[in-house]
Amino acid sequence: SSIYSFNLRGFAKNDPQLQLEKLMTAVSSHNLIGLLDTHMNQEDVDVSIKKNKQTFKDFYDPVLIPSLTRGIMVLLRKSSPFKIEKTEVVTQNCLAIKLKSASNQEVEVAFVYNPNDESDKISNLRKTLDHLADNGAKNQMIIGDYNTSMNFELDYVDYSGDPHKASRNFLHGLQEDGVYIDVYRFLNPYDLSYTWHVPGTPKRSRIDLAFASPSLISGIR
Repeated sequence: SSIYSFNLRGFAKNDPQLQLEKLMTAVSSHNLIGLLDTHMNQEDVDVSIKKNKQTFKDFYDPVLIPSLTRGIMVLLRKSSPFKIEKTEVVTQNCLAIKLKSASNQEVEVAFVYNPNDESDKISNLRKTLDHLADNGAKNQMIIGDYNTSMNFELDYVDYSGDPHKASRNFLHGLQEDGVYIDVYRFLNPYDLSYTWHVPGTPKRSRIDLAFASPSLISGIR
């Protein structure tokens, strides 16, 4: 079952063609999808569903943190082997989805859209971790726009300084303690790949991450 997060940078609700293009890019081939930075409230989502019925018909009703400036929306494909058991707005920047399969396998996925400020970023991650620790699912993931990365040498290009040092050290602590593993770097130890860039410049970084509990690693491809 594939899990994916996609930063929409606004869902282009005033441009139906661009909205459809963004939606089709995000939902093309995944089962559980976290759409970040939606800039949509519930009314906007309802309108979008009506305009894009053919796309949304394959998914259960969206789970939403409404916001006209940020926002998170999660979609689960109806053909997925999992069903949503519970959802929780952990913070305005974290939406947790607890899933269960027909064979009673459980996984909880927290979609995060971290703030820019380092202290706010760490606070959001702490609250996410506290929620996951209290909720009992053995299999856990934290996925989304972390606004930080794990390795300054491998994950950043053309940065004059190190803007994410504190939050990166926080994530290192989680990995060193064996609580979570950086999925991409586990599968691709030395590859150079980036998820954000400044158009027209060489500046780029890998600041969108997926952390998984060790119990999930053997099944991740």
